[in-house]
Amino acid sequence: MLLPELLNSNKLLLTLSGLKKDKDHAFQELKSDIFSRSTSALLHIIHINQASTECVSEFNLFEGQLNIKDSRIVYTSITLGFLLNEISPLLSTLRMIQNLLLNLVSSIEGVTLPSSINDYIKKKKKYHVSEKSARIMSDYWNSTGLQLKLYRDVDQHFGALTQRYFMQTKPVAKVLIQFPDNPEVKSVRRFAYNNNINGIEFLQKAFADITTTFDNLAELYGAKKEPHQMSISLAQLGELTPATDRTLSFSYEKSFSNAEGKVQMNISGWGTDQLPDMRLSFRKYYLDGEGLSKASKMYQADVDK
Repeated sequence: MLLPELLNSNKLLLTLSGLKKDKDHAFQELKSDIFSRSTSALLHIIHINQASTECVSEFNLFEGQLNIKDSRIVYTSITLGFLLNEISPLLSTLRMIQNLLLNLVSSIEGVTLPSSINDYIKKKKKYHVSEKSARIMSDYWNSTGLQLKLYRDVDQHFGALTQRYFMQTKPVAKVLIQFPDNPEVKSVRRFAYNNNINGIEFLQKAFADITTTFDNLAELYGAKKEPHQMSISLAQLGELTPATDRTLSFSYEKSFSNAEGKVQMNISGWGTDQLPDMRLSFRKYYLDGEGLSKASKMYQADVDK
């Protein structure tokens, strides 16, 4: 599902948003796929960060009673379980997104490419990709692309990627999910952990690298930054007959902003209505007094932070 405000607020894929191909429905579907999967990845990362922050708060409740002498200790909690549960689907989503780089290049440059970026890199001289786009993809692969692919393979085929979890205590408390230095060996017994790779930080960088690579390609193809626009698929409703005056869709938007030390709650919505003559009408919704009171109670904890 594409959440345009989430991508816009994080300044993600704005240049790709501005990349156009006139009257090319397949290209629009490709962009929609990239945006939707990127939204999914970002939501996984947000959940990981929220759970990580909560784990540190849990640990701080008891830190004063613990006899901590080391820079890290083994840590477990239900919250950490939720965090670990986000990593496998995030890896799979990121792997799918990185393969879509080839779809973008293929669509714009009119070349046939394999479905896997790993296969492309192995035989890249075989494919007639422009020199600049080839360099952009190679730079991405050498940064975090290959490592991401290897970690996803370990997770899928060995299930041993998230078996080392700690609470780092120095210099500051934070959750450490340790990833192996050498996932390419594909042997749990031969994994090394000398580089202290924090899986959470790696996944955040891997996502940032992918979205930056998409934007770099879009810029190469002449695109300018544009904000993402709300789009609703009404096809899933089937036939919209008989026509009647009714609401067909509603999109809920929520954000918090800090102004002069006070947290402000911003809640609104977009609706799509069908009119009796079959036309569609778009409407912006805002909360009234009673609605604002209910929302304040719902989000009191967020406002108090």
